[in-house]
Amino acid sequence: MKQIKKLASLLLALVMVLSMTVTGFAETTTTEKGKGEFTITLENDKSGHEYKAYQIFKGDLVVKQEGTTETKVLSNIEWGDGIDSNGLVAALKADETLNKDSAISKLPDDASAAMVAEALTEKGNDSEIIRAFADLVAGRVTSAAGTSTEQKGDNGKTTGYKISSLPAGYYLVKETTETVGDGDAYSRYMLEVVADVSAKVKAETPTVEKKIVEGNEKVDANHAGIGQVVSYEITGKVPDSTGYDKYFYVINDMLSEGLTFNDDITVTIAGKTLDLINGESENPDGDYYVYKGNKADGHTFQIAFKNIKDYDAKAEIIVTYSATVNANAVIGGTGNPNKVTLTYSNNPNSQEKGEKEDQPGKPDDKVPTGKSPQDVTVTYAAKIEITKTKEGGEVLPGAEFTLTGTSTQTVLTNKTYYEISEEGTYYLLKDGTYTEEKPQKEIKDDQGNITTNSNEDSYVNPTVTYVQKNVTETQEIEVPVKLVAVSGNDGKLTFGGLGAGVYTIEETGVPAGYNKAENITVEIACTVPETIADGTEEAEWSVGDQTTEVMIDGTEKPVAELIGSKYSAVYGTTIVNKTGAQLPSTGGIGTTIFYAAGIILMAGAVFFVIRRKRA
Repeated sequence: MKQIKKLASLLLALVMVLSMTVTGFAETTTTEKGKGEFTITLENDKSGHEYKAYQIFKGDLVVKQEGTTETKVLSNIEWGDGIDSNGLVAALKADETLNKDSAISKLPDDASAAMVAEALTEKGNDSEIIRAFADLVAGRVTSAAGTSTEQKGDNGKTTGYKISSLPAGYYLVKETTETVGDGDAYSRYMLEVVADVSAKVKAETPTVEKKIVEGNEKVDANHAGIGQVVSYEITGKVPDSTGYDKYFYVINDMLSEGLTFNDDITVTIAGKTLDLINGESENPDGDYYVYKGNKADGHTFQIAFKNIKDYDAKAEIIVTYSATVNANAVIGGTGNPNKVTLTYSNNPNSQEKGEKEDQPGKPDDKVPTGKSPQDVTVTYAAKIEITKTKEGGEVLPGAEFTLTGTSTQTVLTNKTYYEISEEGTYYLLKDGTYTEEKPQKEIKDDQGNITTNSNEDSYVNPTVTYVQKNVTETQEIEVPVKLVAVSGNDGKLTFGGLGAGVYTIEETGVPAGYNKAENITVEIACTVPETIADGTEEAEWSVGDQTTEVMIDGTEKPVAELIGSKYSAVYGTTIVNKTGAQLPSTGGIGTTIFYAAGIILMAGAVFFVIRRKRA
């Protein structure tokens, strides 16, 4: 009876159930040990990878197809041709993870391949024990039974990889690619019972996306003027970090010189606001670090998560912050870009997991990492150039002009609120605040003495829990714009860093001897690209309908026009000052008669004096 049970156990070794779309009646095929020409098909559409298959166990393979279910059983098991089995059992029993499993810890030191296989039976696909077994045998493989060939479709794009001509057995598939590019990752070790089989490569390649928030819209590009605040949102997903002991997740953000970071970062995961660790006051219990300046690796700032594995895979990550357009803003052209990338762990098989000594949350140079494709947003700006002249066209320095108008700014406000939920971790206190500290009932010892006092009186209801949620509210506000400039020796002055809008230009300092020029109105119109691919896209600028018009050669024309192409964003206008008039008088007789009368009076006075002396 014992022999029958043992035989039954061996027959169950390494059973793996794979769902395949096959119809028909039950069918059984048998392949003897060392025989077969089987293929492993790997689903991965990223080019440039290489995989090798190493035979861990070999045996007789029985494949039973019944309806849509395929069952594969490997029996009469021996060590495969691709594994160094010397000392392997001792290594299995010494492994911290594997030794926790009683079936493995109780293996005799001279356990056979069949006994090891039996210990692995029914552990579950992708279980912690199976992953630990794969990690261990990956360091003891010898010769590969096959190497992958890359498969391409009619369009030349990679469709997957195949490892062919494999005899029946239990195989470790190991990626042997030397390096993977940005936006890619190494796959985890895979274990498969081979007859013909397909497997999806497990390689997580997370990405992030950045948008500019304008009102209720999220866009790739906008226009703004100096002093205007631009709000940004970065979104991503918590990666599937299965197989990693430590997973690094670092957001790298780079603002152009025309944008000033306002240092107002907010981070949420699954709607819960996270706490900053290294802020003005150190918070060791926080969730993420922010690095700036010489600790940001050439970026404006970096966000490094303390342990991204603490959160559910695929949970939404949202980062919000703002920047202000400054005097260094690029005018026209490709504008003022804001770029973001993600640095992430990309090799689950690596044992390296060290952090930078003075920058926790960031990987040291030994940790293999990848970088996501760059995502870009762009803010565009314009300027108005004025040439101040006299009536004859000669330039006129020293004239002061003031530009006024309004710009629309979007302000983001992150608000936290709480909802009743059975899965909540917060409780409502009577003072109106919420806490994650659980209510405590009174505890007494065997003699009736109170050992722990109850704190339930502080809670509104100690049995009701709440979940914390966050919402980002947007508000559009009108911000006044006022700029002052004086014409230089060349008669020119400039109002730079303007967004689309309607502006009034008034001469507020008139040179002596000249009359004040009439106010002019300029409407700047801008059409930004709907999408931004790499930050080289240009916005189109034009003169709006509200621009003041003047008579030129008998035709009304806009007082301001674009200088250069529609992408230049430079608006030019000439303002002429007229001199003050020398106005004539009415009823006057001129100055000559007054000179003559004065001479006569003086002559008479002299004659009178001489006559008196003679008398």
